[in-house]
Amino acid sequence: MSLEKLEGTIRSGGLLLSPVNGRSVDSVDRPLQEILAEPHLVGLTRELAMVRFGTWIGSLFVYRPPHFGFRPSEQRLLLAALGGRNDEDIAETLEISLSAVKKTWRSIYDRVSTLSPGLIPDKVPEELTSERGKEKKQRLLAYLREHPEELRPASL
Repeated sequence: MSLEKLEGTIRSGGLLLSPVNGRSVDSVDRPLQEILAEPHLVGLTRELAMVRFGTWIGSLFVYRPPHFGFRPSEQRLLLAALGGRNDEDIAETLEISLSAVKKTWRSIYDRVSTLSPGLIPDKVPEELTSERGKEKKQRLLAYLREHPEELRPASL
């Protein structure tokens, strides 16, 4: 392990096993070069991560199951949309028709509005109806950026 990797691991929430008392510590009282020169153990267990909130590496232990249970075809479409593609590009990339893309969006919106009614607005003022689809898509994609667990394979 290099000095940079050791420092990065500790800064991101990894703990160093103290050779003195066998406990995991997050602050070191010696220069990292000294620690690196001898055998050492650095990391994090699930148990320690659960009591140490706010560390980046601890977030790897937090499991949130997908709420919506998107099908694989829906996940592919959503991933393409998150990559900035429009419906025409998605159809070309996924090698499906534009009508299949639109049908998949309807299926996604139906599931999301059923399971989380407040996430996607159902009623939009008359003068904004042409913007409704864009707003739905933007709100859903913003939600998915904050909840990537939704794009994990779901157990059906």
